[in-house]
Amino acid sequence: VVIYEFFAFYLYFSSQSFGYVGLLLAAYGAEHLIMGCSSQDTPGGVYNTIVDQTLAILCVTAGDLIIGNRSSGHLAAEALFTMTNILEGAMRELFGIGTRDLSTPRDKRHCAIIDRCTDQGTAAVHDAHKIEIQSKYMQADSIGSEAPLEPRFYRMPFKQELWDTLIKCGGQIGIKLCCMEYAIVDAEARKEKGGKHAAVDAVISTQTLGKVVDETMARWEKVFTLAETLMLHETNDKLTNLGKSCKALLKEPMDRLDSNLKDIVQEISQALPPTTSKDSILADDICLASVLVMMMS
Repeated sequence: VVIYEFFAFYLYFSSQSFGYVGLLLAAYGAEHLIMGCSSQDTPGGVYNTIVDQTLAILCVTAGDLIIGNRSSGHLAAEALFTMTNILEGAMRELFGIGTRDLSTPRDKRHCAIIDRCTDQGTAAVHDAHKIEIQSKYMQADSIGSEAPLEPRFYRMPFKQELWDTLIKCGGQIGIKLCCMEYAIVDAEARKEKGGKHAAVDAVISTQTLGKVVDETMARWEKVFTLAETLMLHETNDKLTNLGKSCKALLKEPMDRLDSNLKDIVQEISQALPPTTSKDSILADDICLASVLVMMMS
């Protein structure tokens, strides 16, 4: 029985798609394994068990239909786009743009992470966004793995290909964002409280990098809004302005950072003061700028 339960729970904890099978095996299999050898099932007892389970399934199904519970696909999409909203806010905070406001002059942008490091301390800021992002990502990934398995009698099929692309891209953006935040926080940890933070602000205030960031965030809003509309659409109702949104994105392709890299490096080199030998790469402003530019590519 112990060996059987071990493998049943191993399946439950290790499989995202079929974990529920392991739980059922552990619950109902153990019941029959510990029954005495003299125990015998009567036809009437088996019939009553089948009737009880059938009625239980019908009651749960009727309750779901009456209450109108949301599908796993809907819940997974909500968790994912909550994560992308956190990512968007963190990006705007890092590059000093402000919430959905690109009107901040590029030469006067200030990284809000520096202020939080000053007010709360670097230790409190270090993992703040990482914990939120990781939590929502794991929630979206876990629920999303169940979405293709759920019955969809009146809903549209789960958009698996779009979901795989979104969850992959969201994870990559989250990793890059956390790397940039770590670089800034670790650099600030080596500075005295209340000192000048010329490096970060000088980097994000350069014109070409600011232009790339502005284009990225403007496209971010359009792309993820469109993706959210598609993922949450589970009926045959017609989507309005869908074609218009797609055509607008295709007509305005975003310039890649690589094509502007030479100008960005030149402007950052001019903005940063001359460097001297450092005891750690965390204290080197050029290394900090390199991390920010590399993670944006």
